[in-house]
Amino acid sequence: MAVDPVASKFFQKHQAEEANAKCCDSVGSKAEWASVSHGIYISIEAAGVHRSLGVKRSFVLSTSLDSWKPEHLKMMQLGGNQRFHDFMSQHVPKDMPLRQKYLTRAAEWYRENLRAEAEGLEPPAPLKPGTGHLLLEKLCCRACPSPRFCSD
Repeated sequence: MAVDPVASKFFQKHQAEEANAKCCDSVGSKAEWASVSHGIYISIEAAGVHRSLGVKRSFVLSTSLDSWKPEHLKMMQLGGNQRFHDFMSQHVPKDMPLRQKYLTRAAEWYRENLRAEAEGLEPPAPLKPGTGHLLLEKLCCRACPSPRFCSD
């Protein structure tokens, strides 16, 4: 696959920023992937977690191997690791497990708001104070051997 010169130039510029050079989810890991849904830069390890969430929650692309649509680059331009960290630190505990963090009301609101900004649409209603840390769905009980969701 040929390297997209527009995307390549875009990422050279945006990943020159210190916050975007390293993975948004893990300290010190090099960011070579992106969650377009959140406008953040992530490592290959974090990309695996994001992909397990499904494309509706986290659409993942490589910053160097994949083709990028203009609307995806716009979301990355509007997002960035620092903006995401600033928002999430107001709503979600820092020690929340990675998978759960992206299943919170705050993460959902952030995704919807970023998409609305990129597409020039009406933003979602403000997140109700004190509810950002709440999970969208009930996580599976501890007795289950897999990270699936409970159906009850």
